[in-house]
Amino acid sequence: MFLNKLYSEYMKHHAFGYALYHPTLNSAINIGACGYFDESDNWNPIGNIADQDFTSKFGLDPIDKEELEQAPTDKGTTWDCLLAAGTKGRVFSIEARATLMGIPVGAKAGIEYTSESKFGAVLVPLPPIHHDAYYFMSPFQDWVCENAAALMKSKVGKDVREHGLCIITQTYATPKCTMTAWNRQNGSVSIGFDVKAKEGIKLGIDTRWYEGKSVEGWRSYEAEGDDLRVVFVGGLRCTFRKEPWATIAGIVRSKKTLRGTRGTQEPLYALGSEEENEGYKIECELYGEVARPRKEDPPERS
Repeated sequence: MFLNKLYSEYMKHHAFGYALYHPTLNSAINIGACGYFDESDNWNPIGNIADQDFTSKFGLDPIDKEELEQAPTDKGTTWDCLLAAGTKGRVFSIEARATLMGIPVGAKAGIEYTSESKFGAVLVPLPPIHHDAYYFMSPFQDWVCENAAALMKSKVGKDVREHGLCIITQTYATPKCTMTAWNRQNGSVSIGFDVKAKEGIKLGIDTRWYEGKSVEGWRSYEAEGDDLRVVFVGGLRCTFRKEPWATIAGIVRSKKTLRGTRGTQEPLYALGSEEENEGYKIECELYGEVARPRKEDPPERS
């Protein structure tokens, strides 16, 4: 398995969502954005479904903004270094081992990270962490169902059929982050900080760090101006399978709705052109294991 897939899998236990191996600018991946992740986990944006310019350009129906309810933006969260499952850190004496660990002069504390298995990863996010989210998934399921046929006929239809369509409903972003991941026996990395530590590092907005040795090298990401780097996302991933029109029409009649059942993972069904014998079965899954903001579910739409 490639490093990007291992990274996302081993960072699941933090329950912040799908961990991005390539932290992406918040201006490109934000709540309401739709697009897809390619084989390398690079984000390919298509547009934001709350943007009428986008929906008009692609011949799509706009989402009902009255159904969208955004959670209050949280800009006051601080994270410590986030470690992949099985990765552990150990503070070492900076005076005795700084040169050996590849840490420059100026650091006051050093930590060496090792993994219990071959794979390990470390994410160092500068606070404050910004958290944006929508409360409910059902309006997005409804929108996908209503626009399935138009999406499949659009210029991105081939890509969506191949990769699926992701709709982002939650993001965690940071002004700056440094990360590394490795997948080899006895791999280890080290990093120095300008604050003293006995057991671990409490990151603050003024904390500086110094990348030390790493078997795969450290990668740093920053954003300009008010932009941020998104490190975790959550949302829906939908896949589309074309079916004969009559087959889907029969299912729709029996269900008396084009919409999915709220709170379940039942398939959605959408009708296209009868003349072109188009119908679509749509499978939607939660993208990333996310601790979502909680609020009472809205009433069913009639």
